Amino acid sequence: MSFPAFFTRFDRKTTLDLLVPALVALVFFLLVVLFHPFREKLQYDVDEGFNLMRSMLVTKDYSLYDEISSDQPPLFTYLLAGLQRITGYRVNPGRTLVLLFATLLVWASAQFTQFVWGWLQAVLVGFLLLVLPRFLQLSVSIMIGMPAIALAAFSMLLLALWHIKAKDYWLILSGMALALSVLTKLFTGILAPVFLLGVTAAQFSRLGDRKFSLQGLRPGLIWGASFGGVTLMLGGILVGPASLTGIIKPHLEFAALEPEALELTLNFHLRDALPFIVLAVCGLLFTILAKRWLGLYPFAWALAAYLFLDGYSPVWYHHQLLVTVPAAILAGVAVGESLLWVIGLARGSQFSWLRTVLAVSTLLMFGFGAGRSFLAALEQLSGTPRFSGVTTQAPLQKLRLYREMLQHAPDTRWVVTDMPIYAYLIERPVPPDLATFSGMRLLNGSLSEEQILETVKTYQPEQVLMVLFELPRLERYLEEHYELVYDKGDYRLFLRED
Repeated sequence: MSFPAFFTRFDRKTTLDLLVPALVALVFFLLVVLFHPFREKLQYDVDEGFNLMRSMLVTKDYSLYDEISSDQPPLFTYLLAGLQRITGYRVNPGRTLVLLFATLLVWASAQFTQFVWGWLQAVLVGFLLLVLPRFLQLSVSIMIGMPAIALAAFSMLLLALWHIKAKDYWLILSGMALALSVLTKLFTGILAPVFLLGVTAAQFSRLGDRKFSLQGLRPGLIWGASFGGVTLMLGGILVGPASLTGIIKPHLEFAALEPEALELTLNFHLRDALPFIVLAVCGLLFTILAKRWLGLYPFAWALAAYLFLDGYSPVWYHHQLLVTVPAAILAGVAVGESLLWVIGLARGSQFSWLRTVLAVSTLLMFGFGAGRSFLAALEQLSGTPRFSGVTTQAPLQKLRLYREMLQHAPDTRWVVTDMPIYAYLIERPVPPDLATFSGMRLLNGSLSEEQILETVKTYQPEQVLMVLFELPRLERYLEEHYELVYDKGDYRLFLRED
C-alpha cells in the first residue's frame, strides 16, 4: 500500500484533510522566517546563553553532568551541540532549530484537530497558536520548553491514530515521542498518566460488557513499556543514575525556597491568556455535546498541567505554554463549531437554544480576546520580509560591551560570567562547572560563592563579566587581580591584569 493510500483509508479523510494541517504549519514557518526579526536579536532570555554554552562545551568534549553543570535533561543540549558541529558557534541556527520544533507543534495540533473535527477547526487552531501570549517569542528562543511541548503534541497525535486505526505501532511510537519530550524537559512527564488513562479507558469501552481481563490493560502496557523503556534506556545512556538527582532535586528545592516568589505563579502568567481559557471551556462543551471523545485529550492535558503548575512556584513565563497550547486546540474547536452552527442556522438548520447561546458567546469572546492577541502578535512582526542585510539590533551599551569583549577574544581562553551569551558570541567557553551560573543554583545551594571564587582562581579567566549577581568575595578578588574596563548599568567587565 502506498503512503498516500495508507492515510486516505481513514474514515472521512481526504487528501485536502491531510494537506490543510501541513499548509497551516508551512504558513506559520514562512511567516516567522520572513517577518519575525529573531535573527537580529542579541538575546531573548538568559537561558539562551546557558543552552548554547552547555552545547559548546559538549562539542569541546567535556562531559555533560560529570563536568558540565546542568539542571536540565540532555536531549536538547546534544541536538544543539550536533548543530554547532555543522554550523559553528552561531546563535541563529539554534533559533531556527527551535522554530522547526514550533512548526512541528503547529502541525501536530492542527492534524490532531483535523482528525477529530475537520479542516476549519484545524486552521483556527493554527491561528490561535500563533497569537497565543508568548508563543511567537518562544518559537524563536533557544529554550527547551517549546521543543518538549512539540514532542508531547506529536505523541498525542500518534495516540489519536491508535484510537482511529487500533494498530499497536501507533502506541509504541506515541510512547517513544513522549519519552523524547521528557528527555528534553521533565514537565511533560505529567502527560504520561493522562495518556495511559485515555488508552485504557478506550480499550475497556471497546470490550464492552466483557468481564475485566488483561486484554483491557494491553494498550496501556504497550504504551507504558515504550515510554518507560525509551526514557530509562536513553536517560541511562545520556544522563546516568548518578546525575539524575542533579536534574530533579534543584527544581524541587528552589520551589520550596521561593514560594510565591515575585508573583511568579501560574495564574500570574495566565492573565493575558484568559480569553483562550474561556474559549477552551466552550470547546470542551462542544466536545461533550458532539461526543467527540478524543477531544478530551487536550482538556485532560490542560487540566493536569494547571493542577501541577498551580501548586508549584516559581512558575516562569515559558511554563504557561503547557496549559495554553492544549487550551488553544479546544479554543479552535469552539470557534470552528460556532461558525458552522451559525452558518447552519442561516441555512435553516434546526434551532437549539443551548448551542446558539454557546456559539454566540464563543464568537464574541473570540472577537475580543483573539483580536487583542492578534494585534500583539503583529507588533512582533516586521512590516516587510527580510531576505538579507540582517544585523544585530541591541541597545548601544550592549553592543559596546560585545565589541570590547571581542577585541580581547584573541588573548582569551576562558570567560567567567553569569550572562554566557556574551562568551558564546566571542566563541570562548566558560569553565564547565559554571556553565549554569544561575540564580536557581545559587539559591538552592548547588552553587556557592566559594565555589565560584575557587573556579576563578583555578581557571584564571582572562575576562570576567558580571551582570545579574553581586558576590562580595568575588568582587574583592576581582578588584585585586583584574582591571574594570567596562561599567555601564549592571554590566561590569573585568580583564585580568597581566
